[in-house]
Amino acid sequence: MRALARLRASAQALDAVTFELVFLLGPALVSAIVSFAPPGAALVFVAFVTGAGSLLVAVSPLLSSRTTRSSQRTHPLGPLRLPGFVPLVATSGALGITFGAVTVAVTAFADRVSANSETAGFLLALWGLGSIIGGGLYARRPPRRALQTVLAVLLSLIAVSTLLLAATSGPIPMGVVLGLGGLAVAPAVAAYTTLANSAVPADVRGEANTWLVAIPAAAQAVGSWIAGVLVARFHSSQVAFLVAGAVTATSLVWLRWVDRIR
Repeated sequence: MRALARLRASAQALDAVTFELVFLLGPALVSAIVSFAPPGAALVFVAFVTGAGSLLVAVSPLLSSRTTRSSQRTHPLGPLRLPGFVPLVATSGALGITFGAVTVAVTAFADRVSANSETAGFLLALWGLGSIIGGGLYARRPPRRALQTVLAVLLSLIAVSTLLLAATSGPIPMGVVLGLGGLAVAPAVAAYTTLANSAVPADVRGEANTWLVAIPAAAQAVGSWIAGVLVARFHSSQVAFLVAGAVTATSLVWLRWVDRIR
């Protein structure tokens, strides 16, 4: 059972790394396409890749061979009725707000300190690269300590690194902090996903994972909006970084309500 748990943790980390690769390679591919073709061609490419990926998942033998039979009646709230799951969803939302806010704040910072339009992309790429490296290390050697403790440490690192961004004054220090802070991003996503899957029965894990994808995506939009308002109001990225770091720090409080996973 312990070996299976470690294997599952590695799989969750690899999934998080793959997700980061999408954000790292996606903009680069689109930029390459629009350099020799109209923007519409990039949209067609994105639509094709999305459709092809969805089709491959739908016809996957592994997916079609797995059937879930529930021995209990479906609860209207699904996994949200479970006290150990809700704080993890809230944590994923807090990270989503932070990621969305940091993306906008970094872009605004780059526009202010550099005349090079590629600076923002380079800084965000360092953030994604750090996440990929951290996720790879996490997958290769999953932690042996309690995941609640590991997640708390990772969230603390993300919060501190985000707050430090407010104190940076140039692209190089910003890149260093983003790269180091990114080391904790994919492992944190893998940790709360593993915890969530352990906190819910097998018959609602599909719904649970849907919440863990939908909530962070919506939260990123909220974080981007908040950062945009703050940057426009204060004509600086510092306040946006401080708010983003504070949001992640509050998620440490919610972890106290996560049920102990045996």
